[in-house]
Amino acid sequence: MKKKVLAMMLGMAMVFAAILSGCSTGDNQGNSTADNAGNGTEIEEASGNGKEAKVYKIGMSIDTTSQAWRAGLVEDVTTEAEKHGDVELTVTDADGNSTKQISDVEDLITKGVDAILISPIESQPLTDVCKKAYSQGIHVIVLDRELEGEDWTCFIGANNKDIGKAAGEFIREYMTENGLTKLVEIQGTPGSSPCRDRSEPVDEALEGSGIEMVAKQPGNWIETDAIEVTENLLQAYPKGEIEVIYAQCDVMALGALKALKTAGREEIKIISIDGQKEAYEAIKDNAMVGTFTYPFPGAEGVKTAIKLIDGGSVDKVIDMPSQLITEDNVDDVYDPDSVF
Repeated sequence: MKKKVLAMMLGMAMVFAAILSGCSTGDNQGNSTADNAGNGTEIEEASGNGKEAKVYKIGMSIDTTSQAWRAGLVEDVTTEAEKHGDVELTVTDADGNSTKQISDVEDLITKGVDAILISPIESQPLTDVCKKAYSQGIHVIVLDRELEGEDWTCFIGANNKDIGKAAGEFIREYMTENGLTKLVEIQGTPGSSPCRDRSEPVDEALEGSGIEMVAKQPGNWIETDAIEVTENLLQAYPKGEIEVIYAQCDVMALGALKALKTAGREEIKIISIDGQKEAYEAIKDNAMVGTFTYPFPGAEGVKTAIKLIDGGSVDKVIDMPSQLITEDNVDDVYDPDSVF
C-alpha cells in the first residue's frame, strides 16, 4: 500500500511540476512514461497478490468402465489428479462405442484441454481424431492400447507383445511338463491391440510344441461373455478335449472359472493376464495356475501430462514392467484391500 501511495504522489508531483514549468510536447511524453511506470507498479503488485494459480487442463477418454481393469484405470488417474490441486480433470466414458469415443475426444478438444489421456477401444477408428488433437498442440498420451501412426505424444503401458510372448512360453512349459495338449483361448475384443498382441506371440511360442489350439473365442474382456463362451465350449468339447484355458484377461478367466465350477469341469486349468485381486485368490485356492500382472498407467499418465504442459520432454514410449504370479509368489503380491 505504501508503494501505491508513493507512486500516486510521485505522479501528481511530476504533473504539477510540468504545469509550473510549461513543459513541451516531448516533456509531456516523458511524464506520461513516468505515470505509466507508477501505474505499472500498482498493477504488478495487484497481480502479485491476486495471481491465479496455473491450471493443468487434462481430459481422459476411456473406452469403457464396465470392465474391472478399465474402471481401475480411471480410478488410478483420478486418484493421482486429486494429489495435484492445480489439475482440472475431465473424464469421458465411451461405453464401448468407438463412434462415441471419437465424439468424446472432439468434445475435449473443444473444451481446450492441454492434454488428453486416451485408452482407445480400437486403434484405427480413434487415430484420426487423436491426430487432430495432436496437430492442434494438445499432448496426446496413449494409455494401454495403441493408436496407428506416430501422431501422438507418448504411449504408457506394459508391453502386451512381451507379455503375450511370456504367456506363450509359460503355457508351453506348463502344458509340456504336465503332459497336456488341448488348449482353448478366450480373447478380448477383436480388433483391439491388446487382443492381437496377447494372441499372436502365444501362437508363435507354441509352434512345434505338439499343443493343439482347439478353439479361439472372443469374450470381449467381459465376465458374462466369458461365462457364455465357456459354457458353449464345454458343450462342444467333452471332458478330455479341453485341458487348459488361456484367457487374455483375469475378468474373463474368472468368468470361465464360474462356468467350469457350474459344469463340474474344474479339471481344466486356467492361465491369464492382469493381476486382479480375485485372480490371486483363485491362484491361492489352486483354481487358477497363474496370471501376468498388467500395471495401471494412469498415475504415470497424469504426471507425464503435467510435465509436458510445463514444457518438459518425455520418451515416446514408457514401458511398465509385468510379473508372472503363481502359487510360488502370490502371497508376496496379494493385498485383500486392493481396489483391483
